[in-house]
Amino acid sequence: MAPLQLDNILLRKIITDLPVPIIITNAESKIFFANNDTCTLYGYTQQEIINQYLFDLSASKDEQSVFRNILQFSIKLEELSGRFVGKHINKFGKIIDVDLRWSYIKDQTKEYLVFCIEDITDLKKIEQEYVDKVKMLEVEIEQHKKIEKILNLTHQELKEKIAALEIQKKLNEEMLEELATSNELLERLAMQDSLTGIYNRRYFIEYLEAEIIRAQHLKEPLSLLIVDLDHFKQINDTFGHLIGDKVLVSVSKRVQSVIGNSNILCRYGGEEFAIICLGLNQNEALKLGEAILDTLNSKPISLKNSKIIVTASIGISTIKPYMWKGSIEIIRDYLIKTADKALYKAKKTGRNKVVSFRRQIKSEP
Repeated sequence: MAPLQLDNILLRKIITDLPVPIIITNAESKIFFANNDTCTLYGYTQQEIINQYLFDLSASKDEQSVFRNILQFSIKLEELSGRFVGKHINKFGKIIDVDLRWSYIKDQTKEYLVFCIEDITDLKKIEQEYVDKVKMLEVEIEQHKKIEKILNLTHQELKEKIAALEIQKKLNEEMLEELATSNELLERLAMQDSLTGIYNRRYFIEYLEAEIIRAQHLKEPLSLLIVDLDHFKQINDTFGHLIGDKVLVSVSKRVQSVIGNSNILCRYGGEEFAIICLGLNQNEALKLGEAILDTLNSKPISLKNSKIIVTASIGISTIKPYMWKGSIEIIRDYLIKTADKALYKAKKTGRNKVVSFRRQIKSEP
């Protein structure tokens, strides 16, 4: 079986530079792609990790067997995604606690597995420390019960001591719950752009793929808008980067107010934003793009006694994913590539306008 082709320069750069370890294998778990974060986590070079089997990274044969069975069963059922928490060993013999999440991709002749790997070693260590503390408290409770018999303590004295220990145990359990909540918060923060508070590029890629699948299932059109602020470098050069950052925050709020909660706004790049719109056809997406420009053009952004006029160019691509036979990655790359082409045309033909990509043939691939 031929390996998944990553010839698209943008796709390869996106996956290679993602701030999370990514491994792509065939259905037998043979690795044929690993990004930079994967090499950092496991200590291998690209050449060393390619053609290894993912199972071989397991820290023990027992866990390797369990993981193999789970993965093969998931593939057999053609489940779109899965998860396994276990222990891996890196090149230098260090044990790593990992949270493996994978997506199963299949077309007419090929099967692939895309693994997203999270190093949870520190989290597991903290959890184990709290579990050990709770166990020590439980042992201490039992010791106090024995002391009651030996020293013939009064029932009330012992009851008070045990109650105090039970309270301490409860407090520790609450701390464990708070730790779990904090971990969920960290996961949410990992999906947010630190400046604007909207979703970041990593979440954009994940959500776009998910919306493609939803569009296929619901038989709905899917539109992607890429918004690029015109001459933003001049704003930074004239007013400074701090003001430039405030402009980006203000623009993101204005755009969000136009698109509402049914569409997803992400920060795609420095001064670029991406909007994913499930259910919007080409004409509706064009109207939404015009509404965004109207909002930006309606009045300048007032910052530090200055009124800054902000315009933008918008590129749009609209498809019907349910009419496609290609993989999710192919559809995703096509949407991004064609929206970029439309954006380039908007820039080239005068800026401050909306351009929608139009195919030369009637039917979609």
